[in-house]
Amino acid sequence: MVSSVRSTRLPYQFTRAISFSSADRIRLDYRADNLSDQPISFLWVPHPQIAVTEPTRILLPESMEEILCVYEGHSLKNGETYAWDDVSLISPVVTGDGRKFYYRDKVPEGRSGLYGEMSGSFLILTVPQDKVPYLSLTVTPRWQGGTRRLKN
Repeated sequence: MVSSVRSTRLPYQFTRAISFSSADRIRLDYRADNLSDQPISFLWVPHPQIAVTEPTRILLPESMEEILCVYEGHSLKNGETYAWDDVSLISPVVTGDGRKFYYRDKVPEGRSGLYGEMSGSFLILTVPQDKVPYLSLTVTPRWQGGTRRLKN
């Protein structure tokens, strides 16, 4: 499935293609086309929101051992660095304790994911590392249904 939209204010077109490359894979391809002869600066990265219904581990490349807290919620401190293993588990219980993290350096790999601790289900997100060199993670409570969401 392909969808696209043209901006009403700037001369660009944004296109998204969704395909199923196999029974267990969904591929999302994005494209931004400048329709003018002048450069247009922009920033775009994926921001998936995923409902978590079981204890779920956020997966990052093994070399990403520490992460910076930039929104503390109730249990962490803004500006502090945390060992990733200590903060990577998401509970499905809504506590109102949102948090946001930045990885301080360029990412060593363009891959991250989720792993359901009870079911063994997983989701891996990949992006071109040269085009998306930084990572931010936001964990926010979902206000309905008693689950939490991960926003990347």
